[in-house]
Amino acid sequence: MATCKKCHAVHEEVWNCSDDLWAIISGHHDGSGIWCMKCFEKEARKKGVALYWECKAWQFPSSRF
Repeated sequence: MATCKKCHAVHEEVWNCSDDLWAIISGHHDGSGIWCMKCFEKEARKKGVALYWECKAWQFPSSRF
């Protein structure tokens, strides 16, 4: 579980994205920070970025992007 640093809600979901995408959306260029999927998607839409979510069980998401 993690607490989103944007909305401050506690979430059970675990997700990740490339450091490049994180920097574009969050503005954190050092890879720091934790945002929930909802806050990340909302900020991405504001910046004109369409996201593709990939779901897997018992594995970390792929590094395709």
